[in-house]
Parts: sequence; C-alpha cells; structure tokens
Amino acid sequence: MVRAGAGGAARPDLVLSEGEREASTLREALAGRGTTSQAVGLLMAGHRCDADAAFRLITAMSQRRNVKARDVAAELVARFVAGLPSGRSDVPSDG
Repeated sequence: MVRAGAGGAARPDLVLSEGEREASTLREALAGRGTTSQAVGLLMAGHRCDADAAFRLITAMSQRRNVKARDVAAELVARFVAGLPSGRSDVPSDG
C-alpha cells in the first residue's frame, strides 16, 4: 500500500517506515515470547493456575503499572533467577 503525500503524490518512504516499524514490532514480540512463556510457567506453578489465568495475571500487572507485558514477564523471570542459589547441582544437564 502506497500512501499519497501532499498533492496526491505517492510516498514510498512512508510505506518503508511503516514496514520497518511493523518488522521491529514483530521482532520484539518474538524475542519476548520465550520470556513471557517462562513467566507464565512460573505463575502457573506458584499460583496453581492454568496458562490463561497466568497470562491474565501478567496483563493485569502490566495495566496496573502501565508497563508492557513483556517487561513485566522479564522482571518476573529475573526475580526468580536472582533467587536461585548459585552453582546448583540438582539441575539436569542438556547432555
């Protein structure tokens, strides 16, 4: 979709900037997806709820604090990881 600028002339620069903005938004969403899934899992375990309820908790915190949901999720995961003892030997290895 090409937008018309002043005088009806096509503005491909507007299309490019819109496409770049959309691509950036999608990249951010994909990058935050893993962290959000981890946060949902932590809340499911801690609150003994299903994934939908856990995600609703994240969105409620996001709205209350006026912070993006992915940032709330990242904070939840970071707090959990910070509370882990260092050098745990009971964590299974990938091999």
